[in-house]
Amino acid sequence: MMTGLTAECDVYQEGESMTIKIDDSRAAAVNTECFWLPVKKFRPPRGVKLLLINEAHGVAVLSDYTPQGEWTHWQGLPKFVRPSVKRP
Repeated sequence: MMTGLTAECDVYQEGESMTIKIDDSRAAAVNTECFWLPVKKFRPPRGVKLLLINEAHGVAVLSDYTPQGEWTHWQGLPKFVRPSVKRP
């Protein structure tokens, strides 16, 4: 059983150290604070763009989730850091 996983990745704050590292294969940059979410434990939303992967195949795609696919894990897309706007 996996513990400690949430459906959110930590948000990078300006001034913090980055959590992006090159993996051992030297083929990919990975975020060490963001994990793939297992489809069986965290059902992906339908009809929206997601990062999807089959762990055995190891190649991620950007697509919408369909239960008929062979996807084992998913993750939401990153977002841009926007300056906070103070409202009166």
